Amino acid sequence: MKATRQAYTTGQVAKMFGVSIPTIIKWYNDNLLKGFLLPGSQARRITKKSIAEFAAEYGYPSCFDGTDEAEEPDEGKRMEGLEHAN
Repeated sequence: MKATRQAYTTGQVAKMFGVSIPTIIKWYNDNLLKGFLLPGSQARRITKKSIAEFAAEYGYPSCFDGTDEAEEPDEGKRMEGLEHAN
């Protein structure tokens, strides 16, 4: 049985939303995205549930197509109304 991915790196999430990694870190630090730090490091993981909730709340298309793999958004799709850290 294939394992289900439940968390993504900040780089993966940045690619999903078409923003920079520092923007994802800012959203994580501002509690807009939920996840966890890996023990003994500053590496963050963002939960699949949080990504889906964030996408729905802020008008992004669903990042998931029903599989465990995330889809990239349409080129140029960016969030309106939130400050970017880039």
